[in-house]
Amino acid sequence: MKHKNAHRQLKRTFIRNVGLNWEPDQRQEYLASIPTTKVTAFSEPYPPLGHWVYESSSIRNKWEYQIAEAPQPDKRKKRYPMLELDPKKLAHDIDADTSMIFFDEAGKPVGLVFRNFCPDDATISWLDDVIEKAVSKRKSIRVRLH
Repeated sequence: MKHKNAHRQLKRTFIRNVGLNWEPDQRQEYLASIPTTKVTAFSEPYPPLGHWVYESSSIRNKWEYQIAEAPQPDKRKKRYPMLELDPKKLAHDIDADTSMIFFDEAGKPVGLVFRNFCPDDATISWLDDVIEKAVSKRKSIRVRLH
């Protein structure tokens, strides 16, 4: 029972630290502080679906071998082409420190950008470690039962 209570307390502390237990009025106050904008759908999506998008030649140079030639975890999946982003074709380009909520013409939310959402540095560090470990253990999606 002691272990169970300690685990509950740890979970409650985590939820409080990352801000997942806000009261409805706190949530509304936070959302009201984020700028909103109305968007309309393009006749053709940009960037087109099924492409790896890069913003500069240095990013292309860094990832080109991995995307175009390196062994794939699952050979059945096709490789997607790389596409250099043309910022002039974007409806919106959001700065790295700006949050935004996008609504369609009917007023329905269709996109959210929340910057610096988690205020707890220890949680961010822990999450970075989890992602790094998961990426290093990349596996094929094929299942083999022995």
